[in-house]
Order: sequence, then C-alpha cells, then structure tokens
Amino acid sequence: MEWAIGMLAVAGASVIGWICGMSRLAARLADGAAALALVVAASVIGAATFRTLRNDTVFMTEIHSILLSPALLAAAAYLAVHSIARLGGAALVQHKANKPDS
Repeated sequence: MEWAIGMLAVAGASVIGWICGMSRLAARLADGAAALALVVAASVIGAATFRTLRNDTVFMTEIHSILLSPALLAAAAYLAVHSIARLGGAALVQHKANKPDS
C-alpha cells in the first residue's frame, strides 16, 4: 500500500510539475494553493492547541482530532505532492543548467 501511495504521489507531482512548466500562471496558482493549504493545516493544529490550553488537558487527547481532520489530510496531501513537484523541478532545472553543450 505504501508503494502505491508513493507512486501516486510521484505521478501527481509529475503532473503538477508539467502543468507548472507549461504556464507561469499555473505555477503561481499552484503556489497559491500550497500557501492556502499551509494556512489550513496551521489552523487545524492551532485550534487543537487552543482547545488543549483552554480545557487544561494533555495534547495527546487532541492528537486524534488533528490526525482525523479531513481538512488537515487534504492540506497535507497537497503540500506533500506540491513539495515533491517543486523540489523535483528545481533539481531537473539545476541538472539541465549544469549539462555541458554537445
């Protein structure tokens, strides 16, 4: 199962990288979506931390509400695929830049 998820992440990153390489606007939209996903993830985590402090409980009692949050799962999934696409794209561009002309 882990292999399938990994392969799907690489495939998704390839699609995102290809689309971003075709259009500057698409790249900016993908970066904007990643920024929004980061805000969503931070909000979910921040809300759970606030509930922990407000209720004077242990954070381990709130961890499941974080991990089972659909918003966090979707945001983290997009951030992972987007990060793979950006790092792979940067490595590919760097590799092409260092390639000697034949």
